[in-house]
Amino acid sequence: MGLPPSIRSIAAIDVGYDLVDLRIAASLVVYDLETKQIVLTKTNQADIQLPHYCNDLFPHTDLEVVKPLLEGLPMRPDMVICNAQGLAHPRRLGLACYIGVAFGLPTFGCTRDRVVGGYEPKALKAKVGSRVPMIS
Repeated sequence: MGLPPSIRSIAAIDVGYDLVDLRIAASLVVYDLETKQIVLTKTNQADIQLPHYCNDLFPHTDLEVVKPLLEGLPMRPDMVICNAQGLAHPRRLGLACYIGVAFGLPTFGCTRDRVVGGYEPKALKAKVGSRVPMIS
């Protein structure tokens, strides 16, 4: 699976937990790059099924609430961005990987927190778009 020849629509997915009421919620937004419009929004929520609640198993738990959002979409997004880890997950299979494999969609994780691995800060240039490899 690679990137489509042109990318017109991007789906963004996020999952959140309510540990007081033991609920999990997921949201999906599909954005059309050509029209610069949000073309679809969906949400889903469920009870957290204990004993499946375990930090290392978040991707498995998250997929159960995300799956209904991606099933039956009126259009297939060209790419998916998840507010979740992908290969940078401690088990090397975060939610972004799960979604990519389960739905055959180019998917990547984009989070604010690094869970595993590191990088060499001195190698990062002070210009927009700089990048360095993540080392685990």
